[in-house]
Amino acid sequence: MILVSLEELKTNIVDNIISIGVDSKIKECTFLDSIIEEIDEVFTTEDFKKIDKYINCILDKDTISFNIKNDGIRNEVVIKVLNKSEFLINISTIGEKTIKIYEKVVNLNNRTITTNQAICKYKDIEEEQNNTSMVIEKVYDEDGIMTDYIVIRFKPNSIVSGINQNYKDVILHIPHNYKESDFWKNNYFSKIVLSRLYLDVASLKIDYKESGMFYSSSVKLETSIGLRDMILPNEVKVSLPKDYIIEPLPEDEIENLLFSNEEKHRNGLKKYIKDRSSYYYNSKSDPNFKHEIRR
Repeated sequence: MILVSLEELKTNIVDNIISIGVDSKIKECTFLDSIIEEIDEVFTTEDFKKIDKYINCILDKDTISFNIKNDGIRNEVVIKVLNKSEFLINISTIGEKTIKIYEKVVNLNNRTITTNQAICKYKDIEEEQNNTSMVIEKVYDEDGIMTDYIVIRFKPNSIVSGINQNYKDVILHIPHNYKESDFWKNNYFSKIVLSRLYLDVASLKIDYKESGMFYSSSVKLETSIGLRDMILPNEVKVSLPKDYIIEPLPEDEIENLLFSNEEKHRNGLKKYIKDRSSYYYNSKSDPNFKHEIRR
């Protein structure tokens, strides 16, 4: 067992994860930048900011962990190696009537980063709980470029067995198991699927089950902060436009877009340039375009 400060843990996070069993090849991983950014995101959540950066963390076998209590709220933080190519970071914030869980699962072989979130509200720890959860999955190609972005918000469910020492598994049951459950695969509030087509173009499908709204179109990606990841412009998210046109991109604009990204990502992005200079999209002529209410 080794003790390190939280500050030291964050500063040397990759080496510390390797020390508990993750393959050292993680340092050569093409989406390592994305992994580190996701870990930083965990360490900058509002609940986490309240934690003293000099608190000691325990490195023991395949786990890094620490607990802290602040203003009546207990934070349990665990980094756990599942196998040499997969690890998770889990923050559980336990209040008087609410448990919040924020978990990142990184799979080096599948090149995925999955965020599982849940909020469980209860009146009594042994009685029925009201639980809401969601999943965000990011998929990267062999060059570390995001190819798919999926967000699923599940309908609330009741936990009738009460919360016990396995509360994390209970509260995150749906995010952890929905792929194997036909019921939860289809019983969600909303589902957004973004899949890259070209350098700055992706296919978008949005299914709002509660309102019945279904949207399917090709869309342009946000380009102002680079194209390694896929970010949906706000105007698309808000308006879900019925008339949507994507013009071919001149070669000089393609070059400018490419060089607006960090050098280490340019080679990976080049393969998505193909045919972009001739690609034209008009929602009115797309037989797969959908903007409709389904009941």
